Amino acid sequence: MRIQQVIRKSGLSKRAIHHYIKEKLITPAVDPGNGYYIFSDEDIRRLTVIRLLRALNLSVADIRNILDYPKTANYYLTKVLRETDKLKILAAWKEECAEGILEGLDQESTWEQLYRQVEKAPLPPGKDILKDVPGAIDARMLSLYLLGNYVYDLEMTEYRRYLWSKLLKYIATPQNKHLIPICEFLYSLDSQKIQEVFVQRNNHMDYIASLTPKLYEEYVDYMAETIRRHIRDPIWVKSWKRAYEPYLLPSIMFYVSPASELMKELSPRFSSYVKNINICCAKLRGYLLNMPEGQPLLKEMQQCIGGYMEMDKYNYGVLESMISFEKGMF
Repeated sequence: MRIQQVIRKSGLSKRAIHHYIKEKLITPAVDPGNGYYIFSDEDIRRLTVIRLLRALNLSVADIRNILDYPKTANYYLTKVLRETDKLKILAAWKEECAEGILEGLDQESTWEQLYRQVEKAPLPPGKDILKDVPGAIDARMLSLYLLGNYVYDLEMTEYRRYLWSKLLKYIATPQNKHLIPICEFLYSLDSQKIQEVFVQRNNHMDYIASLTPKLYEEYVDYMAETIRRHIRDPIWVKSWKRAYEPYLLPSIMFYVSPASELMKELSPRFSSYVKNINICCAKLRGYLLNMPEGQPLLKEMQQCIGGYMEMDKYNYGVLESMISFEKGMF
């Protein structure tokens, strides 16, 4: 179809459509005879999505990520809800503040009256207005990062929806406030970084979930070599130590919490991930403690990360983090 039809169907202007073509959000075919664009039904669908996402104030870069990697749509839309929550709190304060000041002013108010009313007005909400405990929206964001890859393409039966709802409620409790730094980190990411973080994490966890017993030894060898390479990189060691307390340790603790049990019941793939990573990390621990070729590596690890080496705690989570963590992630 020609551009006039596209304008009618999409509700976008000709200028906007050409802008999205320039930004490569759509790539319509070109008529070799006259050079005019020929738009497909798929182009219309993409323009429909683009128009709505732009109305939600998402940037072109954000939209490109969503179109290229649809799994990130959950992240961006959850971020929109988070910003909307902040605006609601700010709007409520403005309303309360303005009404309170007005109630104490005469029609011809004086400076003294204005000052007295302003002095009694509530202070504006600070930057940390949503940081006390993970709220429902933060719980959704954390679940997307920590567990979301295991509910994509999962048939959500009524029971699974119940489990997912229970999981979100558990995350949004004061006992999980240690997860808030992860949430703030996720909200701070730009378009390029969020895709890198989600793709890297999802690929890593998917591969582990797909391991068969025949591949365990091969993966343990890979784990040992990866740790050896990482701890000999001073930049990696510095980055890992900096990320451990605020980001890595809360994640590790989360995977041994009741949330993990709920997810194992909800998702067979997550259950496979937990089983495989625990088996492989236990084998790696045995290699480090008992094998002559593994003991020098353990000594190196102890020298490099010292007090962080709680190898037997949290189901070997420290070992897993030394494999999955890439410098520059946080």
